[in-house]
Amino acid sequence: MNAERARSVKTKARRHASVEGGSWLIWGSRAEWAVLFLGCIYLLRAFNLKPLLGDEGVAAMDAWRIASGQIPGRDFFEIIPPFSFLPTAAAFRLLGASVLAERLTALFWGCALLLLTAGLLRRFVNNPWIRAGGLCLLVPFGVGSWPIPSHHWVSVVLQLAAILALDKMAETSNHWWAVLSGVLASLACFTLQDQGAYLVAALLVFYFPLLPPRTSKARLFSLWATGGIAVAAAFAFWLLPRVSLADLAYQWVTFPAHAYRTLPGHSAGFFAGWEQLSHLWAPSFFWSQPLSAASMTIINLSIFFLPFTGLAAILLAWRKRWLPAHQAGMLLALSLAFIGSCAHRWALSNLTWAATASLVPTMVALDRGIAAKLRWVRVMARGASGLIAASSLCAGVVILCHSTSYEHTFPIVAPAGTLRSGDPYVANDIQQAVSAIDLMVPKNGGLVCTGFTPLMNFLTLRHNPTPLNFLWYPEYDTPEQIQSVMAILSHDGRTWVLLTRPTRPSTPFEQFVARNYNPVWSNDMFILMKPEFRKYLASPQSSPPSRP
Repeated sequence: MNAERARSVKTKARRHASVEGGSWLIWGSRAEWAVLFLGCIYLLRAFNLKPLLGDEGVAAMDAWRIASGQIPGRDFFEIIPPFSFLPTAAAFRLLGASVLAERLTALFWGCALLLLTAGLLRRFVNNPWIRAGGLCLLVPFGVGSWPIPSHHWVSVVLQLAAILALDKMAETSNHWWAVLSGVLASLACFTLQDQGAYLVAALLVFYFPLLPPRTSKARLFSLWATGGIAVAAAFAFWLLPRVSLADLAYQWVTFPAHAYRTLPGHSAGFFAGWEQLSHLWAPSFFWSQPLSAASMTIINLSIFFLPFTGLAAILLAWRKRWLPAHQAGMLLALSLAFIGSCAHRWALSNLTWAATASLVPTMVALDRGIAAKLRWVRVMARGASGLIAASSLCAGVVILCHSTSYEHTFPIVAPAGTLRSGDPYVANDIQQAVSAIDLMVPKNGGLVCTGFTPLMNFLTLRHNPTPLNFLWYPEYDTPEQIQSVMAILSHDGRTWVLLTRPTRPSTPFEQFVARNYNPVWSNDMFILMKPEFRKYLASPQSSPPSRP
């Protein structure tokens, strides 16, 4: 009887919806589910594409080290807190260290990002067409555009989940939601320290003081803080007996504030991303893919300005009381956290991670603005909705263009698995290097890579016996770190070196390599050096090797 009554109520609701014009909204809801499905397909389509020698190498190497029993901060140097590496390390322990296990972890984070964004939009946006349009922007600029288990994606997912838990807490007064939100927010701090800290600070200012008077603010805050402190205690229990607090502070605070933020391009600020637009209109790219170039331009501009529209939308929603004060403050805290973490480099790769935080309040303002009483607000909302629709259409064009171009990718077959690149020259150079390393370097031998290329270690499954996943000098590594690597290599005597072109013969490390290693293979991208330490006493001042 209950099931029949429920079906009857549902049928009546549908009939009422069709009378009121709600059938259009029903189709919008179907479109929303279709976009979610398309997003998952896009993630699967990009599953083994786009090898990233630098960032992907860091994510894979750190997870591989942890899965092998190494301790972050003690056994290897890393400026990123370790939580984002733990799920990938668990996948390596379960499935073995492989590209499949690593990319499956990225697929999990991609699906979680889509679902959490859809969940936030459903809580705040009534019009399903606006929700679907927002998700369309996320699909080509989500994890599918950077298909690796990056700490950026992990922090995004954790903070979205923390916000959802906070909103559920205020709605239900269930205190366990407060604890869960604190746990998630704290895990975000142990994933990406600056972004996590920004959210915690912003919530303290813009959310908890604005909770409704009937809410027990002190109790809910104490439960939220308890969840966060419990996570910090767990990491302290794991790390601090083995790593000094001073070493962790140096790696997570001091070094990133100086060496990382001052890297070329990282201090460019707001103008860093505009170069990415200029190459879209280069004749070589535009005339080969004019539709994709125009669509990418529109989407890029949308992503570049979305943080500003998101902030304006939050302030408008607050002023017009479209949202309760604590919800507006919560979304403001989320937006500020993401904007703060990418302010030093306003490039597309950074802003992609911030897009979700700005997307939600923008969609809220559009949803409320279309139904506003003031004519100028309705006109602006409809105009902005038109731009969103155009951007969504362009996103579909980009997905279609990318899907057809996937047939022209080139495989890189390695001991860890297969990845595919869209650049035949890069794929060929990496494949040659992987094959040479697999043939020449003993499986239990070590390999040190110069440049930002730690993925070469993971692809070939050759461990790095030094604490540094890569040598990038003088921009990144300190002279003391380079000296420690040379000391380890001298003592080991069996570790090979992969030099990345262009080489830097005047640096101390490459002078050390020239004295103690012989070049045995090279191509346009790499030089493989075999250890020959008997040369050290014979010719300590020998010059660096010329290109074979």
